[in-house]
Amino acid sequence: MKDIKGFTLIELMIVLAIVAVIAAIAYPSYQNYIKRTYRAETQSTMMEIAQKLQSYKLVNGDYGKNNSTSSYATNPLINPNIYGKTVSPQSGSARYNLIITSAPSSSWILTATPISTSGQNGDGVLTITDTGTQCWYKGKDDATGTCLSWIDK
Repeated sequence: MKDIKGFTLIELMIVLAIVAVIAAIAYPSYQNYIKRTYRAETQSTMMEIAQKLQSYKLVNGDYGKNNSTSSYATNPLINPNIYGKTVSPQSGSARYNLIITSAPSSSWILTATPISTSGQNGDGVLTITDTGTQCWYKGKDDATGTCLSWIDK
């Protein structure tokens, strides 16, 4: 008999099954990692906006007027008049809608709501206030329920 070298069909099927099991375990972990990464990026953007608003208050004595008819610059990070308006991300695909609501000139709440057509859908709403309170409403479509601190996630 000739000595034939190679793999049998059974050996190839076993390797394929092992690869499939590893992929089935790794893919959901990868998806969760991606969600956490985009959430952290959004939190960073929110912190940057909060810092700009605090700087504006130091210079002007308040957080700006809640004027829905005023126009604002295309860069929301340097313009305080963004109350009640959706803030689009500077680059890339949008995953969250950011909106600032305020009491007249004295306080604000910045809310990030996951866009339903993005991969962040179902991840939960993020909020930050003028007092520095940071909340993640895990799995919620609105800012209700248990407030998890960004640090405790």
